[in-house]
Amino acid sequence: MNEIRAVICDLDDTLKSRDGGLSEFTKRTIIALRNKGILFGIATGRSSNSVRRTLKEIHLLELCDVVITMNGAQEHDMKYDRKHSFFPLDKRTLVDLGKIFEPLDLNYCLYDNDYQFAKRDDLSIQRIGKNNLSIPTFSELKDLPDILYSKIMFLVPSEKKEVAMALFNQHKTAQVRGFFSDPDLIEVVDTRVSKSYAIEQFCIQHGFTIANAMAFGDHNNDVEMLKDCGIGVCVGNGNPEAKAAADYIALSCEEDGVAHFLNDFLKLELTR
Repeated sequence: MNEIRAVICDLDDTLKSRDGGLSEFTKRTIIALRNKGILFGIATGRSSNSVRRTLKEIHLLELCDVVITMNGAQEHDMKYDRKHSFFPLDKRTLVDLGKIFEPLDLNYCLYDNDYQFAKRDDLSIQRIGKNNLSIPTFSELKDLPDILYSKIMFLVPSEKKEVAMALFNQHKTAQVRGFFSDPDLIEVVDTRVSKSYAIEQFCIQHGFTIANAMAFGDHNNDVEMLKDCGIGVCVGNGNPEAKAAADYIALSCEEDGVAHFLNDFLKLELTR
């Protein structure tokens, strides 16, 4: 087994409990991890501004060596204070993607710093906006600012999920890939974007490989990093796809699964 040099965790429903909290046991575990010289980071689908605010609120930002956001499209190396954006989408691509879903009249959602863009307001947009602490702005895709965007999400009612993904797979270009990052969200990114790619770049910058990283996750957008890192761990509340991709299954996020696994696997010798 390769030496573990970095531990990267998904945030929501993996490291944090479902009520949004982070236990003192988990914090002490991360401190013990870093005291052993192991780097620690977060990899999430959330926007950068949202994650930074959340990490500050739970007093975790100062313990992070890297924060990977937008499912791997953005990376902030906290240790060297370097920011990287990987393979953004241009406005023309977004407009073309919107045309694929026109027959279903799906709402979209995307971010630019503090702003959340959507076609129209609805409960799902309000929920996502609340999670990402963003300012809502409503616009057709063709009227968006002509800048680069990390990703786009399409909100899909449960009865339209199969049809929506079939339409996407039929008409998409080789430049993009789509996946359900939430039960009602098809997320579309450049084919090269993934949490794995961002983790790999971070590892290279620090003199080791992704084989020296341990990843924790719970959902479809974690599958690649669970497979590609040297050790992949799914928490007990994870979905079947994430569990199938993992090398190990930990306790659930409600049971401090990440902290317990790290203590046992790396022999940190902490007690709850």
